[in-house]
Amino acid sequence: MALMESAARVAWPPAVEVFGDCSWRPTSSDHAVVDMRGEIDAFAIPSLARCVDEAIAAGHGHVVLDLADIDFIDSSEPVQKIAPGR
Repeated sequence: MALMESAARVAWPPAVEVFGDCSWRPTSSDHAVVDMRGEIDAFAIPSLARCVDEAIAAGHGHVVLDLADIDFIDSSEPVQKIAPGR
């Protein structure tokens, strides 16, 4: 919670990239938050992976997944499919 509170106070231009039900926003020069809405299942994994990859490619080495608006997570989908090797 403290990370999210401190990230909210950082003055950084929030350029938002959107991929389907997933988007990411920078919170500092090396931190980003990936927001996801709806469900995380086999169909959502590619969109979520693109968001994470895009944030990392933009130079944000620390990526936080904000799952506050997630209604359902399919537990059969391993996290390894989202960010393999990370």
